[in-house]
Amino acid sequence: MPTPWSNWSGSVTCWPQASETPTNEAGLVALVNQARAGGRAIRVAGSGHSFVPLYGRETVTISIHQAHDLPYQPFFADAEAIFRHHRGRPHWGKIHRQIAQALRDLYPRWDNFHQVRQRLDPEGRFLNEYLRALLVIGD
Repeated sequence: MPTPWSNWSGSVTCWPQASETPTNEAGLVALVNQARAGGRAIRVAGSGHSFVPLYGRETVTISIHQAHDLPYQPFFADAEAIFRHHRGRPHWGKIHRQIAQALRDLYPRWDNFHQVRQRLDPEGRFLNEYLRALLVIGD
């Protein structure tokens, strides 16, 4: 039976068919190729890497929500201004209005991430308009 995996808060648990932890780029490429050859999907669950909002500092997480029948933009904009004032880092999967230059100032290893992203996707094939604004400075 597979070993269960849980996210950092323990609020999500799953039993993946396989769980791999590559230690370098070549290992990651080999896993992707094996999955592709076997017709398997890959789902990534990371922790401890430098591109999570919790990296490298004491952190408190705050989630804000708005009822579906109320406008969220004014509420989120007001909250985001407070978060920015305190150098808050947005959740990558949540609505926010940050762009690459502002995010660069919040993440101490932004340039390292950008170098890896550029090396692995030099033609920008995995960037759409949203991700380009979010991740690319001056391209």
